[in-house]
Amino acid sequence: MEHPLHLRAEREVTPSYMNLVLWILQIVLAAMFAMAGVQKSTQLAATGLAIVMALAVNIHRRRHEPSGMAFTAALLLAALVVTWGRFGPYSF
Repeated sequence: MEHPLHLRAEREVTPSYMNLVLWILQIVLAAMFAMAGVQKSTQLAATGLAIVMALAVNIHRRRHEPSGMAFTAALLLAALVVTWGRFGPYSF
């Protein structure tokens, strides 16, 4: 049987490593969304973001987090307006 302190040390190292990996992935995703906006492919980016925000609103609703749900719904609304404008009457 392994010593409990050994297991505890492994658990403390893993989250900081995982935290670094998650930060790197978040930066990459943010850069990709920024590049999509710069390249004028906002139609697909806004549609994808609207889908993600709709799912996030549902998660906040299920967790009974009204403040998180309100902010996420505002982002959803903004993404839907961009989607409507780019696919609809103001498309380029």
